[in-house]
Amino acid sequence: MFACNHGGDANGNALIGLSDGYSAGSIGVLLALFAIMQVFLAIPSDRFADKYGLQRPIWISVAMSSVGALLPVIWPIFPVLCISALLTGGATGTASIALQRHVGRRAQNITELRQVFSWSSIGPAFSNCLAPLSVDLLIDYSGFQSAFIFMTLLPLLSM
Repeated sequence: MFACNHGGDANGNALIGLSDGYSAGSIGVLLALFAIMQVFLAIPSDRFADKYGLQRPIWISVAMSSVGALLPVIWPIFPVLCISALLTGGATGTASIALQRHVGRRAQNITELRQVFSWSSIGPAFSNCLAPLSVDLLIDYSGFQSAFIFMTLLPLLSM
């Protein structure tokens, strides 16, 4: 579940944009797209998770993440990188909201609630550290395409 968190995708998109000669402003917009989708999907994602529980939002998030990371493998152009950032950002937000809702409802008392929220925040934090590092190493040693393939498979492995 935590592999849906795609800090690595934002990194990969930004790095490929820079290598293609796009301006710092364009790269800033690209990185902002990753975050902005989470803003717009927060309330609908919460309602969706309330209606369908944990599994359906997670499956949708995994699909969005994988498709978002796969698109630049097929079409490594800036507009596709923007779509990729929107998809992976939206997936990250949707998965986070569904997970937070789920663990909050599973806790039996305040002590357990604190524990599950602590543990559920460690996964995304770890992912936000590991994913960009892994992606950057893959880009350095085997290229952008390998990095995006890795990012496509990572959410699938979490299921």
